[in-house]
This record gives sequence, structure tokens and C-alpha cells, in this order.
Amino acid sequence: MRRSHVCQASTGIIDLPSGLENYQYNDTKLVSKLLSLTMFWNRVRQAIYIAATVAGALWPGYFLAQFMEATQDSADSLPFDLPTFIEQVWANTASSFIAADLTVVLVLAITFMVTESRRLKLRFWGIYIALIFAISFAFSFSLFMFVRERKLEESLELSEAKA
Repeated sequence: MRRSHVCQASTGIIDLPSGLENYQYNDTKLVSKLLSLTMFWNRVRQAIYIAATVAGALWPGYFLAQFMEATQDSADSLPFDLPTFIEQVWANTASSFIAADLTVVLVLAITFMVTESRRLKLRFWGIYIALIFAISFAFSFSLFMFVRERKLEESLELSEAKA
């Protein structure tokens, strides 16, 4: 289990990683460096999440468009044939493995999204769950993680401003 210590000094409150408990907690330079490093990695994660959001829309969307084109029988039929889609997802053991694995991960991700949204007081958090089924899981979860990182960055900036 990760141990951490809370540093509460004139510079603000920060969660110190294990191993830093021997440093003087009122060291302004240390707190400033830790905040800068935290904000740097926060921005790196934001860039990764926004890239994954774009990829999560384009890559699955490409294959979904191919499926829709291949299964459209006539001009009268709907552009998306859900029964055929579900049948093909579970068509063989390899695709069934991927579908079952992603279903479990999806349940866990939705639980995480709801919990984190409430903890961070994110607005409109239900839209990310709807986007899972409207666009793709990869798009929606990446977008959620991007918005979450923005909220975490905002709270870091607020704690730094209080210092």
C-alpha cells in the first residue's frame, strides 16, 4: 500500500510521496518543485488522453462505417443493423473473448467514471456514459479522463494560488 504524508505549511497543502517524509515540510522550494512536476505530468496525461480521444473516435468509427456499408441491404433498411452486429461480435471464440473482456472493463470504467465524477464534482458526467454507446468506449473514456485531468489541474492551480 502506498504511504504518503500530507505537507501543510505556509506554502499550502500537498500530498508527499513516500520517502519524502524526512524533508522539512516548510521548504518552499520543495513544495514548488513538487507542484511544478505534478502539473507537468498532468499536462502530459492531458495530451495523451486527447490523442486517445481522437483515435477512439476515428479508428473504431472506420470499422463501424465498414460494417454499416457491408450490412446495408437496400435503401429502405436502417443504416445500423443491431441484431447482425451483436451476432458478429459473438461470432467466434476470439471475438467473444474480446467482447467479454471489454464488457467487464466497461462495467468497471462506468463505476470509476461515476465515482470520480461525484468526487470531483464534474458537471454533465452522464454524457460520458451515453457517449460510450453512441460513439465508442475508447472515445468516451479518453474524453472523460481528459476532463478529469483538467479538473485535477484546476484544483492544483487553486491550491498553488492559496499558497
